[in-house]
Amino acid sequence: MEKVDRVSLGLRVEQTLIEQAKLAMVTPWKKGSRFSRKMLEMPYRNYGNWPPLVSRLLLLSVMICRPASTPAQRGGFTLVEAVVAIGVLGIGVAYSVGALTKFNSVAAIERNSTGAYSVVANQIDLFQSMSPFNPQKGQIPAYTEASNNPSNLPTYDMTVGTHTIGYVTKNPTTGVTSVADKWPVYQYKDPTTGNVVVVNGTVTVQVTDISPAATNQIYQAVVTITYDYLNRTQASGNPYAFSMSTIRASDI
Repeated sequence: MEKVDRVSLGLRVEQTLIEQAKLAMVTPWKKGSRFSRKMLEMPYRNYGNWPPLVSRLLLLSVMICRPASTPAQRGGFTLVEAVVAIGVLGIGVAYSVGALTKFNSVAAIERNSTGAYSVVANQIDLFQSMSPFNPQKGQIPAYTEASNNPSNLPTYDMTVGTHTIGYVTKNPTTGVTSVADKWPVYQYKDPTTGNVVVVNGTVTVQVTDISPAATNQIYQAVVTITYDYLNRTQASGNPYAFSMSTIRASDI
């Protein structure tokens, strides 16, 4: 082979690579074809060890990575791509359904908590408002409804001790009152049966004398309601509960 200036040789090789790369971008290529072998071998055969291996690898990458040039090659997805997409979509739907179910459960628990707060707050207001309250004179409000009260539960009781407070209802037709140990916390319609379900609870008031020695003028009341909901029940020992406390001083 005749001697060729290396600068001129490099320019010729560079121009050859550019032309071959352009041709590869617009010409369909099949692995193992005569055209592809010729393109890969031409720089090495014509110029010995020039250009280096990097040039041939660069040309190969251009030919492999170029976009498909036929409509059939450009359209559609492979089976693997479709399966992966369906799998990702299924996982997203599963997580969404689980999240919505959890949100509904949390919302129901919070509605029950709001109802329990209302019951306890009413008892706190009652403890603060009943008069006369003068423990030092023996004036401590307490009342028990006599009619239809099988458990003899007090409607309110501010004496020292722990008391289960009765829930008083009045029949709108007969006007007869009755006392029960269950307080309605919240009611909802069961989506499966269509029946109205009432969440009931039990109210207790614990009254403690916290007066300084020999004064007997300040009482503390802790009002607690415990109620059953779903799998958390008083029978199983882990019901829902809500408590509030208040302090009442003597009226005089």
